[in-house]
Amino acid sequence: RRYPRIMCHSLLTDFDIEVPAHVNTGGSLEEEIKEDSNAKSMPENLSLEQWILDGGVGRLSSAILAAQSCHEDIIELQKNERQKLLDAYSERD
Repeated sequence: RRYPRIMCHSLLTDFDIEVPAHVNTGGSLEEEIKEDSNAKSMPENLSLEQWILDGGVGRLSSAILAAQSCHEDIIELQKNERQKLLDAYSERD
């Protein structure tokens, strides 16, 4: 939920599953809704989580594997975020 773009990238690169343009992955609407014939017939603001759940066991399984695949990258991002917070506290004192 916190890093939908990383999840989408993992689905695409690791499992060759492309998330449709009508799925909200955290960007602006102009970036997310592309001129696509499928996007016009689908809901405009479907969450990535709902898209995964709507795909049944196959899509859910791929999403679990994708989440495991990018787990180390997420840990690194979280460490960097924490370090920025610590640096901000250090600068104030």
